[in-house]
Amino acid sequence: MTRFLIGIDDTDAPGGKDSTNRLARQLEDRLPEGLRMWGALGHRLNPDPVLAPTSWNTACCVVVEGKTSAEDLLRLAADYVGDLAEANSSPGLCVIDAAEVPAALIDFGRRCCTELLTVERAVAAAGPARLAGLRGPTSRGLIGAVAAVGLTAEGWSGRLLEFGRLRSFPRAVSVGELMAAGILPVSISPDAERPAPTDWVDSHDWLRPRLMGGRAVLPVEKIGDGLWNTVANKKDRSEPAP
Repeated sequence: MTRFLIGIDDTDAPGGKDSTNRLARQLEDRLPEGLRMWGALGHRLNPDPVLAPTSWNTACCVVVEGKTSAEDLLRLAADYVGDLAEANSSPGLCVIDAAEVPAALIDFGRRCCTELLTVERAVAAAGPARLAGLRGPTSRGLIGAVAAVGLTAEGWSGRLLEFGRLRSFPRAVSVGELMAAGILPVSISPDAERPAPTDWVDSHDWLRPRLMGGRAVLPVEKIGDGLWNTVANKKDRSEPAP
């Protein structure tokens, strides 16, 4: 089964209805039969003080599996984003077979976390990826779209916005249930104990694994005998988290 990466950025505007995060995770509803969404990720990039990003400069990547082509996925994503992106936005899309991601694209993603790079450099780094700037004269959304693909391909950063039935888990969930769903709880406690399948995790109703080593990993901290806390809780955040 072929895996494709779809980078999306700059679809929103101040006061708009939908964030880029929401558009990315709901792309699953537009996928035809035979394709499935493995997950949708948000990547925090270096903020641009001039553009004043509306979503804390989070670019997104949707991971899709199935038999198709990058060209077909680009057309599908362009129709979807074109329908729902805010009027004053400048959306960018980047689609590539995950097996064809060049080192330059991954490096571009890394650098976008600490530097402000240009559309021209994004296009040069994209290699065989299919790109589309959907609206506006700048195509600035291409920067984040390419960066999100590079970071996802590297496999060591990003927050999973959607992953299986991620949003349907109850607040208290067993480690065994999480592992059965493909989510690996990993301890950050000083002794780095391994959570047992019968242990329980308090998600505080905000279960958001990280992408680590190419898989969904949930950092947890021990708070008692057989009890764990997720490290990141929505109540601790100072930004919207759709």
